Amino acid sequence: MKRHIKALLAGGLYLLCNYFITYIPCWTIRKLLYRMCGMKIGKHSRIMMRTHVTIPWRIAIGENTTVNEFCYLDGRGGLTIGNNVNVALYSMLITGTHDHRVPEFTFYTEPIVVEDDVWLAARSIVLNGSHLEKACIVSAGSVVMPRTTCKKNSIYCGVPAACVKERRLEGDLEPGRWTMHFR
Repeated sequence: MKRHIKALLAGGLYLLCNYFITYIPCWTIRKLLYRMCGMKIGKHSRIMMRTHVTIPWRIAIGENTTVNEFCYLDGRGGLTIGNNVNVALYSMLITGTHDHRVPEFTFYTEPIVVEDDVWLAARSIVLNGSHLEKACIVSAGSVVMPRTTCKKNSIYCGVPAACVKERRLEGDLEPGRWTMHFR
């Protein structure tokens, strides 16, 4: 019985996050409501409209981080995003998958960790068990395969994403403050 009640509550939160909260045009209100659903979001961080969120209580986002429109944040396996991270339009962080080697096609999850100063360019995909180290970049349209570590201060491109060069970022990112409240 407890399991059914838990499933109903999780389903209700799913509907609340993805059919109500995501359409609120003011990001400060969305942030408050995501926090009420259990998501941890740092100061000056924002999630833009129409971002799809699964299991918000297993998602932690640091300070000064932006998740742009139409992204997908999958908290089923645990998702940690650091400070000063930019997740561009249509990017996906997916913690769940299936084991294709067994007839039962068993579902499982692995956490994703995105460290500080990372940039996920438009339409990039990060799959289960991946670790993006400080100041790395995943270029537009790239796919970080499961259980991949993207090394510190490096640029990754392609499908599957491979290191193409060093970023050469000097110091930490210091993004400006967001003053617009709608979007």
